[in-house]
Order: sequence, then C-alpha cells, then structure tokens
Amino acid sequence: MHIYALKAGRNYKLKNIRATFGDKIVQKSPLVVALDDNAYYVFLEYGVFVYIGTNKNIAEVVDLSEFFEGTTRLSETMPLKINQEKEGMVAGALHVKTLDAAKVGLMAMVLGRSLALETHEKSVGESFDEFESIIAEFKERGASKLSTKDLFKKIASAMQIRHKVIHAMDLLSAPDATWEDRELYDLYITLNEEFEIEARYKTLDHKLSTFYQDTELILGFIESRKALILEAIIVLLIVFEILIFFFEQFVLKH
Repeated sequence: MHIYALKAGRNYKLKNIRATFGDKIVQKSPLVVALDDNAYYVFLEYGVFVYIGTNKNIAEVVDLSEFFEGTTRLSETMPLKINQEKEGMVAGALHVKTLDAAKVGLMAMVLGRSLALETHEKSVGESFDEFESIIAEFKERGASKLSTKDLFKKIASAMQIRHKVIHAMDLLSAPDATWEDRELYDLYITLNEEFEIEARYKTLDHKLSTFYQDTELILGFIESRKALILEAIIVLLIVFEILIFFFEQFVLKH
C-alpha cells in the first residue's frame, strides 16, 4: 500500500463529493471516504486530495476535476505497511498496526500540510529571488529599473503570500484527536518529524520576516522618491514665479 497526496486545486467541491460518495463518507473533518477495497480518499479544505490504497496510478483512481477547483499538481508519496508488531517509520515506509478513519485522516492531514508548505515555499522562493535582485539594484545603483507601479505590484504580491502563510498558522498545531489518543499522538509526531513540518515552517517564517524588512526598505525608497519629486516641483514652481516676476518688472515695463 501507499499514501499518495496531491495538491489538486484551490479547494474541494463539497456538494459533488457528497453526491458521489454519500454514506461512504466516514469522517467529516478531514473528509474521509472509505472504499470497498480497504482504500480511502481524503479531501482537505486547502485543495489537497489523499489516496490510501494499492493503485499507483492516481489517474485510474478518480477524476479529480469533478471535486476540485484549479489544476495545481504538487504531490507527496509514502509507502504504507500494516504491521501488527511495530509502528513508526522503517526504511522510509510508515508502519501502522491497524488502519481506520482516524489514522487515515491524520496521515492525510500531515501530508496535506507538507504539500501546503511546499506550495508556500515555492511562491516565497520565487518572490524572494525577485526581491533579492531588486535590493541588489538599490545597492549598486541607488534605484530600481522597475517603475513605481511595478514595485507596488511586487510588494502587493509578497504581502499576499505573507498573509496566506500567516493564515496557515495551524500547520504547527496538533489535531485535537491526538490529545485524546496516545497512538494517534505518536503517529502525528512521527509524521511531523518525517516531513520536517516545524523546521520548514520556521525557515519559511524567517524568509517572510526578511520579506517584510525588504518591503519596508522599498516602500521607504518610493516615499523618498515621491518626496524628492514633490520638492523638485515646488522648487521649479518657485523659480517659475521668480522668472515671471522679473519678466513683468524688467521686460514688460520697458
């Protein structure tokens, strides 16, 4: 068996899922569907689909376009074995004594969090590289090739990513069920460490803090540039007024 998680879109279509699977839905949060062949589907609110079973070709399992909005395709895969004697990670595979809706939901949640982090890591990485080049321009030339409008677009994009990640703060919180079940808690810790959820989140948070500092620097530059332009306009107006005065006093009167 294996666990296959896919970032299938922005969010799932609950109405379609209920209409298709009906009484096969065995858990609502996260939404777990139990299939006849000891396989499971899990639908997570942030657009992640998880399949647990023996089929290695996800395209043969389900048509995801019916259940998700969007077409992103990041994925995570992990081998899964039912082992009555031992639980935990063994040679890259997850071993569990039994498989039920609670464990399936928990496994799906952690893999889904990993994919959510990967999505944010990719977006932050791209924006981070862009800002690095902009900051380098400021250091070398004291200005940027980008217009003020384009700079504001870059800043808005970076801040939007930052807000999304802040909104995903629950990536670090343990599900409520783990506090009531020691076996679930141990499974959660095992998976959390395997996918380095906390370490990756801290790295992401550090980059976002750097983002914030960079955007403050760029905004400060834009405000300074606006102030200089305004001062230049005022000086030009004063000079223009003086020229008019001299023109009236010494040219028109003679």
